[in-house]
Amino acid sequence: MRIRKLWSLGWSLRRWIFLLVMVKVFVITSIVGLDSQLPVHWRLVKFPDNTQRDGEFYHELLGYTDVHYYVDIARYGYQAGNERNAFYPLWPLLLRCGRALTGQTFLVGMLLANLLSLAGFLIFYQLCREESGKRCAGLALLLLICWPTGFFFSIPYTECLFLFLSLGLFYALRHERMRWVALFAFLLPLCKAVGFLVLVPLAWHLWERKRPCKEWLLLLSPVLGYGLYFLIMWSEAGNPLAGFEAQKGFPASPSLMKMFDLPGLWTAFTSVAALQNPLYSGLDRGLFLLYLGLLPLIWKYSRTYFFWALCLGLIPAFSSHFMSFARYQLVIFPLFFALGKILSEQKGWTVHFYYLIICSGLQLYLLYHLVRGGWVG
Repeated sequence: MRIRKLWSLGWSLRRWIFLLVMVKVFVITSIVGLDSQLPVHWRLVKFPDNTQRDGEFYHELLGYTDVHYYVDIARYGYQAGNERNAFYPLWPLLLRCGRALTGQTFLVGMLLANLLSLAGFLIFYQLCREESGKRCAGLALLLLICWPTGFFFSIPYTECLFLFLSLGLFYALRHERMRWVALFAFLLPLCKAVGFLVLVPLAWHLWERKRPCKEWLLLLSPVLGYGLYFLIMWSEAGNPLAGFEAQKGFPASPSLMKMFDLPGLWTAFTSVAALQNPLYSGLDRGLFLLYLGLLPLIWKYSRTYFFWALCLGLIPAFSSHFMSFARYQLVIFPLFFALGKILSEQKGWTVHFYYLIICSGLQLYLLYHLVRGGWVG
């Protein structure tokens, strides 16, 4: 009876969601940020004896994930010919500001990642609730938190910041707070390259709603943001295109030209080596199929969200031959709105329960795989 009451999605579920978020943040932060104080045989990550480097707390997670690139940019900036030029500047800038105040970079990243993801979850819930009701919003949020790669919201990757900015933009757009829309649209291209494509859903929204001509000036915001990115690269690395050149040195070598290589895309999609593999991940391809299957429902849900989901899904997947799609998918929030809508229309609680158990189990497995030095997204 209590489980049925839980899935009625009233105030009771909101308390459960809050509790789930708190437990998630505590557990993941403990695993990847604080367990250096535990006895060696209890640790999931085997730290070296010295966890201080250059006066800062050092975590072994830095050694085999993209986190160390962001930390290095925050500490040393961009440099000509360096592979860290491939990463965008907004997240390292926040880390640099935190480091100036605390003297720490990784720990500040952990704190900011959790705070930004919590803020993003709240906006996500409120936006979905306003559009589809409490039941859909609650289920959609639970799915987002329990998604197999959801732990990336709690470690110093850009997903937490990008989700917060994109949700903030669409929430402001819904409430016609155009100054906030302009700010978020300006910042998105400084966080990820795909953020520049917010131009597409913004233009559709303005055209669909027949907004006045002055509001079309909003489309300048992502253009100016991307322009600032090129200016930063030119100033620090000596070449505005240094980021694109650095990407060629990574395994996937992301390129827009790959999107038009249909035989290459088919070969990449059908080449599966394991559940988790940098270039040939079965999980990446399975989640991409799920994404494709949900696009028609997102189209019915909202044309604006559909174009945003299209930009956030197809372009990263095709340009990098599906590498890391399981992580990139996290920021496609319309996908979770659609999943929440599907589950909210199901009677009873059994289907919801099994979905969440499967997703949570996969997340724990992938998190353990990550902290043991394995590849995850």
